[in-house]
Amino acid sequence: MSAPTHPDPHRWQEVARWRHRADDDLAIIDIVLAQSSPSLFGASLHCQQAAEKMDKAVLIAFGVRPSRMHDLERVGDLIHAVHPEIGSEVYGLTQLTTWYIAA
Repeated sequence: MSAPTHPDPHRWQEVARWRHRADDDLAIIDIVLAQSSPSLFGASLHCQQAAEKMDKAVLIAFGVRPSRMHDLERVGDLIHAVHPEIGSEVYGLTQLTTWYIAA
């Protein structure tokens, strides 16, 4: 029987960094939408970015190093491989990739 492993604190620090980056995007969305003439394009772009950063935080939490990609479907595939239930939820956000490509 192998000894129990301890969580890697560096991994969780990296997860927290990605989550904070996603929070920044969510704050930007609030600021953009509060304008008298909000940029729905800009808000949508930051929605995609927030989703991507949270997805990458999930991958890191499972010990998977995400590559530099902006395709939420591909990120969802990676998440699905390590946790099918979470991966299935991510697939619901894949249309946000269109906003990143449009930018």
